Amino acid sequence: MKKTTQFLTTLVFLSLSIFISCGGDDAPTPPDVRIAQGALATGTFSESGVTADNSAREEWDGFSLTMTYDATTFTGGFTATGVPSNDGASAVWPASGTWTFGGTAEAPDLNTIVRSDGVSMDANISATALTLSFNIPEAAPRTFDGNWVFSFSK
Repeated sequence: MKKTTQFLTTLVFLSLSIFISCGGDDAPTPPDVRIAQGALATGTFSESGVTADNSAREEWDGFSLTMTYDATTFTGGFTATGVPSNDGASAVWPASGTWTFGGTAEAPDLNTIVRSDGVSMDANISATALTLSFNIPEAAPRTFDGNWVFSFSK
């Protein structure tokens, strides 16, 4: 009788340990939405039109922007070429820097890109085009402050 009791006790503990170790059928975690959007934002974009306060700005002809994105850190980098040599143009686009999507990790805003210099830009990103709209405050040289819109093709 004692052996039967020990056997049943052992059997109960083994059964419990098997049931406890069985996890639920967790649904796979969907990929972070920033990864796909970051992939769209990666590449070299050629300027196809620049306006400041709704006026065309031809001194930006030939401007290009190369953007990268690291899906493990959710940050990107950029290099700008063809920035006009005019004093103050670097307030509109520095030669290089980093960027992130706006919002928070829990609720990213994929329509906002924030540069490392603190400029927040409304972003429209597709596989073939990029449009960035942002404001440069009056602290910049007078010819470069205002509302800017950069349109790019990839």
